[in-house]
Amino acid sequence: MASTNKTVNYNLSQFSDDDKPSWRGDYNGDMTRIDKAIDTVATDTNTNKKRIEEVDNKAKAAQTSADNAQKTAQEGVDSAASAQSSANNALNILKGASLNSANDGTQMRDEIKAKANTTDVYSRDQADTRFATKVELNGKADSGTSYTKAESDLRFVKVNVFQKPNIIAIGDSFGQGYGTSDEKNKNFYAVMGSLINANVFNYSVGGSGFIHTADGNTNDTYTGQLNRAKADHSGDADDINYVVVTGGQNDNKVGDNNVVSAMKNFFVSAHAYFKNAEIIYYPMQYGANPLPMTLYALYAKLIREAQMGPWVRVIRFGYTALRGRYDLCTSSTHPNDEGAYLLGHRLADIVQGSSDGDFPQLEGFRAGPNVTLDGENWASYEGGIISLRGAIKAKAGHADWTMNEKVCWLPAFCKAVNPTGYFPGATTSGELLLMGVNNEADGEQPTLIIGAGSHANNELIFNVSLGPTF
Repeated sequence: MASTNKTVNYNLSQFSDDDKPSWRGDYNGDMTRIDKAIDTVATDTNTNKKRIEEVDNKAKAAQTSADNAQKTAQEGVDSAASAQSSANNALNILKGASLNSANDGTQMRDEIKAKANTTDVYSRDQADTRFATKVELNGKADSGTSYTKAESDLRFVKVNVFQKPNIIAIGDSFGQGYGTSDEKNKNFYAVMGSLINANVFNYSVGGSGFIHTADGNTNDTYTGQLNRAKADHSGDADDINYVVVTGGQNDNKVGDNNVVSAMKNFFVSAHAYFKNAEIIYYPMQYGANPLPMTLYALYAKLIREAQMGPWVRVIRFGYTALRGRYDLCTSSTHPNDEGAYLLGHRLADIVQGSSDGDFPQLEGFRAGPNVTLDGENWASYEGGIISLRGAIKAKAGHADWTMNEKVCWLPAFCKAVNPTGYFPGATTSGELLLMGVNNEADGEQPTLIIGAGSHANNELIFNVSLGPTF
């Protein structure tokens, strides 16, 4: 049965002594009401918690707004103070500019409007740094139509054939032009330069060598000449294409070993300073007479020792140019104008790549009054070697061949180093005999002679080659 009494708030069962509770009725009902009430409390609690959080967030936002407002207000105060200061400064400027009326202010306003903004113009310092003047532009290339030096060096290959080569010339009296009619313009270096359109800087001095000095002046040695070239070309040493060295006969007066050492030092120094230049060594030009044995020995040593590296190009047979060519020499020693031209022409070929320094010659014999030339009779001179080929008959009525008999005349280049040079010959009968070349006076052809003994007048035959020291 239901309880007699109920609770005030949730109407829960309160039993008296006489009540008989019902589990399904009274108890279950009370539990339902209690569960519902607790759920309501929990729901309300969560809802209140959310509302409290919202209120707290709004409070924080309000605090932030208040802080920002205070900051803005302070900035306003600062800005107002700054504005007041600017106004005071402007007032002072206006007073300093003697603006005492509205008209004065209007005039300044118009002047200010006529001026450009500083952001739209360059100051003088900025313009001087950024721009070139007309005078400067006159000396400038148009970058749109030209390359810088650095760009050109990377883009193009230097082709010397399109440029005038620059040549340092070192030498003795031959290079100086001694014996020509105009030493300055007709020496063989000048001829070379004109033929290949080159700039030639000729430092040659007569009487000089690697060691030998002209009149004792050490500044005239080949090293002294090189030092002058260095001083003259200190600003354009890299533009020198060739260092050409000729001569050397004057060094015959000093020891070979000293000359070789001086030559090597010269080449090393020249290569170090004119590092883009090829050194061309074409030594021992000589006159019409044969090169003496002592000079040939020096020449051979210099040629051998000069092979120091790819930067030195050694040209042989310089002594062959004028041998026997008395017509090309002055007093048989120095080249005349024609001889200098011949040598200059050969030097031009060498600078342009030729390795041929030789001057081959071929010429026939001239019969003497008592003989007949039978078949081929000739002499050649090539590479310093004289070759003789002859077949000579005695004329009718000629007696036996006798010692020192002059048989015929030979070409001038056959002149021997010594007054007489000998070689073997034979007769058609098989008899061996000694034959020789006898030097005559300068300018005259040497003669073929019977070297020794007396021999039957059978036909003479010979075919020999005679070395550079013959």
